[in-house]
Amino acid sequence: MPSPKPPFPDPMQTDQTTAPAAEQHEALARRWFDAMSRGDHYAAADETFAPDYTVFMGADEMRGTAAIKALVDQYRAAFPDLRFTVDDVIAEGDRLAVRWTATGRNDGPLLGMPASGRRATWAGVSCWQMADGRCIEDRVTMDALGMMQQLGAVPA
Repeated sequence: MPSPKPPFPDPMQTDQTTAPAAEQHEALARRWFDAMSRGDHYAAADETFAPDYTVFMGADEMRGTAAIKALVDQYRAAFPDLRFTVDDVIAEGDRLAVRWTATGRNDGPLLGMPASGRRATWAGVSCWQMADGRCIEDRVTMDALGMMQQLGAVPA
């Protein structure tokens, strides 16, 4: 007689049907962060994000690929040598979490503040919702206070 099926899935077993999609999502995210570092984010944004994509950063909500392109333009203008390092990626099914670190020298205005000429390094996490091979929603949390303190805009 066959052994009875356990009532709950074995957490040590991986779902092989979602593994290829998760690997593709991770590769897409890594290409996106690399493209932002190179300043080649326009084509990458069209590949990475759905046209009706939404990004949430704190209290801000922006929609569409034009919004993410403009946001990256703003940060690259403020930090011309901006570089992203992907520290960790967790991908499962249609969800993806990317822990990243950004660094750059503030040689241009940012959010109404003049350039400080100082270097800053800050960490963040981007949580993506995927559909049809592209990101449809991105929830970004980053250490903006730490960045501002390093730039001298906020007391440490």
